[in-house]
Amino acid sequence: MHRLGYKAKQGIVIYRVRVRRGSRKRPVHKGTVWGKPKSSGAINKFKCTRNLRSLAEERVGRRCGDLRVLNSYWVAQDGMYKFYEVILVDPAHRVVRNDPRLNWICSAKMKHRELRGLTAAGRKGRGVARGHGNHRFVLSVPDLLFTDLPLDLCPPAALYGRSTTPSRSDASDRRVKQWLGCVNEIFYSHFA
Repeated sequence: MHRLGYKAKQGIVIYRVRVRRGSRKRPVHKGTVWGKPKSSGAINKFKCTRNLRSLAEERVGRRCGDLRVLNSYWVAQDGMYKFYEVILVDPAHRVVRNDPRLNWICSAKMKHRELRGLTAAGRKGRGVARGHGNHRFVLSVPDLLFTDLPLDLCPPAALYGRSTTPSRSDASDRRVKQWLGCVNEIFYSHFA
């Protein structure tokens, strides 16, 4: 599990934001219920689809348009507000752009991830990896096996028929056999 929080690193900013707790009142003129019973809860007991943490990320993201929202976490709450800290990254900063673990967020397609439900809180509100249609987001068994493997244990190119040399040499055959032996050990250690 990765821990979120403050990191003394150039190009990373922490914003603390508060969001009012409770339901979302339906925005109708003068609270008109339009034919529904006044006690049905259609106006005041209307629950927001997204969670409050996602709303906090959105507010900070709108205010700081030149920064990218990385993630957020709960800090505190009282009877009226919930307080969150939102981690923002400066995509133009030299340290961020040179960091191989962080420079993915400098891509142009990562603009306003929080507004499109791509952060952890936004994905939770969208129901990603939950319920019907979950199979689209689940990794296959080979992907699960090779997710945390070191680079030298990843499948060799020769296994897919794409050898680095024009003809498949004995060395590439040996590499495939060695790799398959490692996969068998990992498989049996997981499922035995």
